[in-house]
Amino acid sequence: MSRTVTVRAAVTVLLFVFLLLPGACSPPSDEDILRQYIDEGVSALNERDRRAALEHVRAGLMIRGEGLAIDARRLMLIYFQRFRNVHVFVHDLEIELADGEAEARFTAILMGSNATLPEHLDVFAVTSRWEKDDDWWLADLTWQRRDELRRLPEAVRRWLEGRDD
Repeated sequence: MSRTVTVRAAVTVLLFVFLLLPGACSPPSDEDILRQYIDEGVSALNERDRRAALEHVRAGLMIRGEGLAIDARRLMLIYFQRFRNVHVFVHDLEIELADGEAEARFTAILMGSNATLPEHLDVFAVTSRWEKDDDWWLADLTWQRRDELRRLPEAVRRWLEGRDD
């Protein structure tokens, strides 16, 4: 009888694993992928890694805002030359998906410094458009400067507090 109980228990466990396995191995959703790409891009900018920052950016991407348009690669070079430290924080990220395209809207805080405290701080409302063919690619990015500095996100406050040496 104990063998029957052991066999039943083993069959129950195997059945349970097989029922859970397809859900556990399912690929990430498109929204999860885009969130990951945006996080990786922000981390790459903060680490000054141009190649990683541009990994999912279409060649020739023009960043537009306030009547200006500049190539993404050139803009990155300008900031990296002007500031030894560039820190980007993204929050309030919202993503809408439709038929192989996506729009991501978020607030970005960009700080640049050559020493400990920020010498330059801007807050932007950003809208990015992504296209999917073999993978997701950033195809368009527009920004609008925000005049007021609203309540800073916790990550930004922690970053600033750590610089008050």
